[in-house]
Amino acid sequence: MRDVQRMLGVSRTVITQLVEGGFVQPARGHGKETLFSFRDIVMLRTAHSAARHSG
Repeated sequence: MRDVQRMLGVSRTVITQLVEGGFVQPARGHGKETLFSFRDIVMLRTAHSAARHSG
């Protein structure tokens, strides 16, 4: 999750909201680890960018 936050320059809350909104469905690793694919990262970036520019 931290790596994704760093790559996208967004908070954990933003990522969580996008996941809960159904934009991506990351896999789960051991414990509570969230595993994002490359496609997930692209979708998160696109959704976040669109949300920022639509308001």
